[in-house]
Amino acid sequence: QADSAIEANEKTGTAFAFDQTIKLPDGKRHVSNIRFPIRNKEGETTHVGGLVFDRTVEKEAADAISAAREGLHQSEKLAALGQLLAGVAHELNNPLAIVMGRAAMLKDKLAGTAHEDSIQRLRDAADRCARIVKTFITMARQTGPQRTMVQIPDLIEAALDMTGHGLRAAGIALELQIEPDLPELTADGDQLIQVLMNLIINGQHAMAGQQNEPKLLITARQEAGTARILVEISDNGSGVADDVAARIFDPFFTTKDVGVGTGLGLSVCQSMIEAHGGTLELTRPVLGGATFRIGLPPGEAEVVDRADAKPAVEIPYRGSALVVDDEQEVADILAEMLDEKGMTCRVVTSGQAALEALAEQRFDAIFSDIRMPRMGGSELLAAIERDYPDMIRRIIFATGDVLHPEVDALRKSGRPIVEKPYDPEQLRAALLQLHEIGETP
Repeated sequence: QADSAIEANEKTGTAFAFDQTIKLPDGKRHVSNIRFPIRNKEGETTHVGGLVFDRTVEKEAADAISAAREGLHQSEKLAALGQLLAGVAHELNNPLAIVMGRAAMLKDKLAGTAHEDSIQRLRDAADRCARIVKTFITMARQTGPQRTMVQIPDLIEAALDMTGHGLRAAGIALELQIEPDLPELTADGDQLIQVLMNLIINGQHAMAGQQNEPKLLITARQEAGTARILVEISDNGSGVADDVAARIFDPFFTTKDVGVGTGLGLSVCQSMIEAHGGTLELTRPVLGGATFRIGLPPGEAEVVDRADAKPAVEIPYRGSALVVDDEQEVADILAEMLDEKGMTCRVVTSGQAALEALAEQRFDAIFSDIRMPRMGGSELLAAIERDYPDMIRRIIFATGDVLHPEVDALRKSGRPIVEKPYDPEQLRAALLQLHEIGETP
């Protein structure tokens, strides 16, 4: 640029301006240069003059504003994605409730038969789908992880159960180096499985189409001199360029083709690990490709049961229950689950029908969906409080959309809320809550 300036000054007699970044011992300087010709009385250019303006502070301020604007834009996109995930989760939870309920009942009926193993596999897959949906919801509402005692080898095994077929189909050699007797961690196992699955799949994609034999190495060990657990996932793919490595955990940054990746995976993974007080970083390659290292502290975090269940107390599933849900199949599966436990159920598909049923008889428990046309959970609660106040404390609400504002409002009523798809432990816990306050016979 300086040569261009001199050429412009000498040949055309015009001034020339350009910006420049200069590396100095104390850091970089961003400067603006102006070069201009100096003429003699005959009009000939004899010298070149110049002015230099230090614009470092201005440039850094502009970069900070740009970064803040981009961060705000990404936050808005993440918020929109959260709402999308919540909507998808709600739509998936109702059919999942049917699949999980049927699988649970079939498992009991086919125990000891040749079909028992197949039904267990079906139920395990449905449970996994339900946990993935709950992970979506957790991401969307940005709550902290729900921690229980977990074993890292078990989580790695579970992640490989879900990704192993893809690795085998891609001809990827898998090697595990897991130290024996690793200490337990207090962590959200489902979230950690999601992180491991994402890193494994990323490694698989990084090795696609390469000539040498693809290999994935997973190691787990206790860090020397500390109680931290380190899990590393390494591939021998093409590696990560320096400019990509600097942005690899940025939301929506991806090197994958359109339609292959959104750029959310590593960003979400890092957020999940940091929520556990851990770290996720790109480290020195072990196999010549890329290595992602997860560091997790042992911690003394409070252990919270995922279903918020009470201590193991047998609940007498007796008496009558009114099941209110605008989706007939979802209502039927809940009624069947309660019937098999010993409760007599009546199913209705609207809030108005629920009020008509209450005019005919009293129930020991009322399970009501929250989002229903014409009369939702809040309206039904208000109508029961007005017309049948003795029944108000018998209500248990159910929802597949825990992010809906109406859910937060109903939580303040103090009524139990169970999430779809129905989990037997959550149902037991909700009935236990009614039992403890003397609302069940």
